[in-house]
Amino acid sequence: MRRLSAQPLRERIPYRFTMTMHTKASRRLGARPGRDAVDQTATDSRYCEYVSSVKRHLYNQAWIERLATELSSPDGFLAATGIDPQPKE
Repeated sequence: MRRLSAQPLRERIPYRFTMTMHTKASRRLGARPGRDAVDQTATDSRYCEYVSSVKRHLYNQAWIERLATELSSPDGFLAATGIDPQPKE
């Protein structure tokens, strides 16, 4: 597991992608709980784990692969992030 950088995903998808968009996608797709969840450790262990000592969610390569697939089409991007995709500049 590792702390996610958006850069590997930016290189693989045709749209602008930020860490805010990643956070939205991780919640919408169920990798991690919502902002107000009492238990931040209630993650989907296939993709994410919560490290309470540093209060961070860490993601694995399977998550990056899933996101790269989900974010590659306009409909998938919108479904995953709730944001209309914008082409890279």
